[in-house]
Amino acid sequence: MPKTGWILFMSLIVLAARFQGNAAEDVQIGTPGFKSQIAVEPIANSNQAIVSVFDPAGEPIRDLQPHDFVMARGIRKARVVSVEPLQASKATPVNLVMVIDNSFSMQERGAIKPLLAALDGLLQDVRPIDNVHAVVFSDRDVRRVGGRSLNVRTFKSSQASEWKRFFSEAFDRGITAKTYLYEAALAGLDIVKSLPANEQKLMVVFSDGEDLNSRVGRPEVEAEAFGIKKFQVFCIDYMPREKTDEFLTSLVRDHQGRIWKARSASELVPIFQDFKSTILHKYLLTYELLNPIAIEPKALSFEVPVTTTGEPAAHMVFFPTGKSGIPSEYVQLNSREAADAFQPAGLTGFSSRYFNILNFVGKALRDLPDARIGIVGCTSGYGPEKDNLSLSQSRAEAVKEYLQRIWRIDAARMLIEARNLPAEPSSEETRDGRIENQRVEFIFDSDAAQSRAVGGLIAEAGNRNALQVKLDIYPLPGITGSEILIQGNERTLKTLSVGSDIARPQSIPLDDLGRNHLAQLSSVEAMIRVTGADGSVHEASSDLCQIRATPKPVARELAPPPYGAVSLEPEKVTVEEITVVDSSPLLNHVYFDTGRSDIPGRYALFKTAAEAKAFDPATLKGTMEKYRHALNIIGKRAADRPKAKLKIVGCHSGFGEEKGKTDLSRSRAEAVRGYLRAVWGIDPSRLEPEARGLPAAASSGSTPEGRAENQRVEIYADDPAILDTVSSTYIEALSDTETFRITPEIEPGVALKRWSIEIYGDDQRLEGLTGEGELEPSYVLALKDVGLLNIGNYKTVAAALEALDSKGQPLSARDTTAVQLLKREERLARREGYKVVEKYALILFDFDRAEIKDRNRVVVDRIGKRIREVPSAKVKIVGHTDTIGKFDYNVALSKKRAETASEMIMAGGVAAKDRVSFEGKGPVEPLFDNGLPEGRACNRTVTVILEYEQK
Repeated sequence: MPKTGWILFMSLIVLAARFQGNAAEDVQIGTPGFKSQIAVEPIANSNQAIVSVFDPAGEPIRDLQPHDFVMARGIRKARVVSVEPLQASKATPVNLVMVIDNSFSMQERGAIKPLLAALDGLLQDVRPIDNVHAVVFSDRDVRRVGGRSLNVRTFKSSQASEWKRFFSEAFDRGITAKTYLYEAALAGLDIVKSLPANEQKLMVVFSDGEDLNSRVGRPEVEAEAFGIKKFQVFCIDYMPREKTDEFLTSLVRDHQGRIWKARSASELVPIFQDFKSTILHKYLLTYELLNPIAIEPKALSFEVPVTTTGEPAAHMVFFPTGKSGIPSEYVQLNSREAADAFQPAGLTGFSSRYFNILNFVGKALRDLPDARIGIVGCTSGYGPEKDNLSLSQSRAEAVKEYLQRIWRIDAARMLIEARNLPAEPSSEETRDGRIENQRVEFIFDSDAAQSRAVGGLIAEAGNRNALQVKLDIYPLPGITGSEILIQGNERTLKTLSVGSDIARPQSIPLDDLGRNHLAQLSSVEAMIRVTGADGSVHEASSDLCQIRATPKPVARELAPPPYGAVSLEPEKVTVEEITVVDSSPLLNHVYFDTGRSDIPGRYALFKTAAEAKAFDPATLKGTMEKYRHALNIIGKRAADRPKAKLKIVGCHSGFGEEKGKTDLSRSRAEAVRGYLRAVWGIDPSRLEPEARGLPAAASSGSTPEGRAENQRVEIYADDPAILDTVSSTYIEALSDTETFRITPEIEPGVALKRWSIEIYGDDQRLEGLTGEGELEPSYVLALKDVGLLNIGNYKTVAAALEALDSKGQPLSARDTTAVQLLKREERLARREGYKVVEKYALILFDFDRAEIKDRNRVVVDRIGKRIREVPSAKVKIVGHTDTIGKFDYNVALSKKRAETASEMIMAGGVAAKDRVSFEGKGPVEPLFDNGLPEGRACNRTVTVILEYEQK
């Protein structure tokens, strides 16, 4: 016998096997290519079965493939996916308990060696997934089972070598003088009950003599075995008499097993081999049931006419404001002959169906001569529509006239009614709602007429007109009748009797099912019901045909171009040129990218000394522009003061890749030193480099912002003039307003697809906004974002609104603001005063500090002196912070900085305290970009602004 693994067994053998699955019908299995006997065992997986196949002589048939089998369940065919020898399956374990008699009589009869050989052959192919246990007699050991002490030993293993050692010892030192057959069987049953309940379990009992010494009897064993599910017992009777033992025979009979009679020791190996063959040569069949009925298409998508509130609109005709003529969008046939030729089946798409509403209604009334309709004219409550019953009457009459003239519908079958708002009006708050109330409604007294007319207007997006049902039925013998049912939402829509001719496909028109009914469903399915000669009924359902109903608001198909306007405020802008005296602090830090020592590109660096000679700091405007030139300002001042010495301190953040990198700090200092040497010609002896870790006054290293600020070079000078403030004077524009307000006005209910608002100075575009969908109530555009001096060059500023609605219809509107520019030269020529603004900023505060250090004291003294020199100036002192830290804390810190500066200025002898004010803004209205370390550093400041008029 070839070497094989373990499988399970079931004793049923038939020509074409059937077993009960999870479905209502049995599964049929056969081998059409050859005669066979099939033993089948269902398993937990409803799509699998364990099958043994034998030839007519009872020998197992091997090497079978999926094409060798046919399978079906009821009327469903099955496709065999795979056929796998069970011993090759890693998913199906063997659960086996062996009860082996190891009493002394075995030695007396000379049967120990043959039995060990038989057991070795049985167990040589045990797999790791198998649950194999053994129970043998024991004169010394006991096992507690159900409160009883049993003279047995047990063993479990998945290794053939371990089994060989166990049985060798059991028949050597473990051999018993007594026989405990019942106790061993009871212990084996206890193990069986511990095995998986949903898997097949086997127990084999080998005995060479009757029980003589057990303290339990046969009734206890039989009671313990009763009721165990999926359980088989096999016995090998080696007792020295011809007849099989009654106890072993009853175990086999009660538990669907088999008994072998061994009359000599030489028969033991063949019997155990036969037992092994009994539980071998099975296949694990994996299959899938095929659906015998299919419905096509797999999905239907209906486009349903509705109002904007979602109410059905397939019985409505809509009119423009104040008009009673049928709109041109609705298809109006020009003759009765055209009406006779009207074919709804040829219409495709939503528009072609809905806008034929008059013709669908006419055809339905003509095909059903007993049907009657009401024609109700309605108006909205807006403008010329309000309370206009004559308009409602005219609309209804126009529709009635068309149906009578073209479709020859008797006037007596059409009842006219005029009213103001419809019985169920749409909201008047929207434009579409008003248009929807301007309508004619059809009211049908016949469900058939309504289904034909209203249902016909519902378009299927794929232009499908029918459902197709296809069948592939397993040919059960004796079919007496069959029918196909189309069902939706657990309701039968249509039944077709197909008799015994169940192979022919069926086509069911959508109009027969009712498009209006279908559009209300989520899905439909086809079901086949087959009745056999024995009265049995077999049913199967197709996969679902999913139904999607897309609401299509009709009024938007008729909407006129939208109306809109735009207003620009203020109506007039006055722009005045002012003189700005700007004193900015010089931030003596150069910040570097993480891990880098090259000076970042945002700093203004000259390439040659010749280029640097033309540099004039007085031409720079604003603190940040001056900071970009910090190295050039320091270089020029150092070049102008040949005795001044600079100390250049390189630092790193002490975090991540920079941690402990003093060489990186040194490289940064050398980069700055090299620039001052090469471009500004500063003698190296005057430039003292230094490398350290964190700066002396470091920012917090717990945040990315703080770490970025610590990646810097600090520049110090022994001459205060090197790092003094940077002053410049320039002309700047000042407006009497800071913003434009643009307010669009769009007709209520107009849905915009996209829009743009453009700002023009005369004919030149200055700024613009674009978007999709609805506009905001208003938009605010800061004048500084446009550029005040540029605006001052124009006579007008205009806001132009351009838009497209959801239908692609355009909208245009425009408004204009006048611009007046007051030039400084013109005011001087008229001997009028002109406005001067002097801006001062204290040298920057250390992180989280409010103390004014020595450099700031010099600046404060200058400010105080300047205030005394210009007694008419109004003075505003404002404290600022960066965004690091909590908001409330930063506001308080900025106020403390402003207050400290104010106190020092006032202490310098400023008499008129009422013209000096101070406040703290914290991180609000930042002066500079908090996303950059230099921006945050420059925001840690106090600004002092003097405003006065110069005569």
